[in-house]
Amino acid sequence: MKTNKPIPLDALIIGGGIAGLWLLARLKAQGWRVILCENKALGYGQTIASQGIIHGGTKYALTGQASTAAQAIADMPKRWQQALQGQGAVDLSAVKWLTDHQLLWTSATVSAKITGFFASKLMQSRMQSLPTEAYPNFFQHKAFQGHLYQLAEPVLDIPSLLQYFQQQFSENLIHSQAITLQATAYHAAPAPAYQAVIHSGDQCFTVQPSRIFATAGEGNQALLAQLNDLSSHNLDFLTKTANNPPLMQRRPLQMLMAKGTHL
Repeated sequence: MKTNKPIPLDALIIGGGIAGLWLLARLKAQGWRVILCENKALGYGQTIASQGIIHGGTKYALTGQASTAAQAIADMPKRWQQALQGQGAVDLSAVKWLTDHQLLWTSATVSAKITGFFASKLMQSRMQSLPTEAYPNFFQHKAFQGHLYQLAEPVLDIPSLLQYFQQQFSENLIHSQAITLQATAYHAAPAPAYQAVIHSGDQCFTVQPSRIFATAGEGNQALLAQLNDLSSHNLDFLTKTANNPPLMQRRPLQMLMAKGTHL
């Protein structure tokens, strides 16, 4: 079925990871007309791969100084804890969490610079050194000569989190096989300068959002390519970035999983 008449929206969110879902909740709370499109399943990719770990920037400070990245997400654990308690910008009180902290271990050869930085006033609110008697059994071994720190960074149950968003915002979620961005015939505000043709199952419909948010992770590469192609229309919202288009960052993920009875 094809619907020809464009549907006006305040926002179109493309990508159903946690960034898009959180944004959907915020915009809905403010009364926006918004839909979120996902071409696979909610949380597919990075949200599931992150294993529910809420980082507060400590891993970006392992050089012994607070990097820009570490400072940018320093308040993230606090915001999530507030949300999980039903007191934040998004009410996630129905979501399960696995633990309210994580452990960071270092080798015995870690530099004094890093050890001193971890003990600094800047980091004390994020982490604390654990005494040996508080070590989990796994680390109470004579061969372990390093240090153990407790980080105030919670770990969520991702299936519970995704189920909450699915149930809470089902009317705003669309499973889309393809999205095509197009320029409209309008070139002056407040009329939208662009629209999106959405293919969902046997349906095809067009939306005209005032804003498009790309939260699709690696899928943003294809979206950015479409936007760059549209720059030939010389629309204001595109020409501002046509000479310096946004880039998508890719970083390899290297993780180690350890399993054992006493872990």
